[in-house]
Amino acid sequence: MSMITFRRFSIIVVVSLFAFNEGNAKTNDWSKRIVSKTHHPLSSFINPHVSDINILIIDGRRFEHVRGVKKFYLPVPGTNAVVFVVDEKGYSITYHVFNMDTGEDVAIHARDSVFGESIGFSNQEDSVEAGRDGKIVLCNRSGPNVITKTLIELDIERKAIVSEKTFYYNKEGKVIDEYDHIPPF
Repeated sequence: MSMITFRRFSIIVVVSLFAFNEGNAKTNDWSKRIVSKTHHPLSSFINPHVSDINILIIDGRRFEHVRGVKKFYLPVPGTNAVVFVVDEKGYSITYHVFNMDTGEDVAIHARDSVFGESIGFSNQEDSVEAGRDGKIVLCNRSGPNVITKTLIELDIERKAIVSEKTFYYNKEGKVIDEYDHIPPF
């Protein structure tokens, strides 16, 4: 193979690979764009206090210490976006809203949250409710006797938590108490 032919072949291969990757980035088939996996550090075999690390990769962007199991994210109704939660140092968290159309990741930091731990479980307690005017409502339900429902409203434009409220229900489904969380969230 002559040098010119090899060079043309190399250029064709590089362009083809780039086109293939671009095609995957634009597809709405999230299974080709999102990878969820769990890393087991070697030190976890020696020290039982070392936890596995949940990793979420979206269009090549890597997020570690993601809450939940298996897929680690939830779709946002009425949009082409996903939401997930990352545990940060100092027991704080970050909500991520990743727009699958634009590749924009909106990160909203918070002191703590009950949301995200059950993502991917068969009896999942976390869900995303449709919001209005650029807002997303995250919902966490829990409890066998007294049911709690915590609603967390995220404002995507302001990149902030707008409100957080917890409702307490009895077995009949009647609200018996409610609590408005006070900022900072």
